Amino acid sequence: MKEMQNIIPLNSIVVPRLKVSKIRDDYYAVLIPAAFNEYVVDKSFIIYLKTKSGIIPLGPKKVSRLNNKNHCIFLPKNFNETWQTLHGKKESVDVILTTVG
Repeated sequence: MKEMQNIIPLNSIVVPRLKVSKIRDDYYAVLIPAAFNEYVVDKSFIIYLKTKSGIIPLGPKKVSRLNNKNHCIFLPKNFNETWQTLHGKKESVDVILTTVG
């Protein structure tokens, strides 16, 4: 995992203590609480996940609609081993959403 400076840019939203969820066989996601919907829906971000062992850059993404009331960030499949470990240990992650532009 790449390390990032411990400074969070001012144009960021931090969503703390979220769990990695298994959506389907090979798909993992982080569910965004409804309280953040007005800040994250229909906006583009550069996304990072902060774990106990470091920061994982996910790159530019949008928050996706999971169903009628829930939104999520689908996690890249190339890190499935990491997501499976975090999901199995029920370890929390912090999501850092940095606005683009």
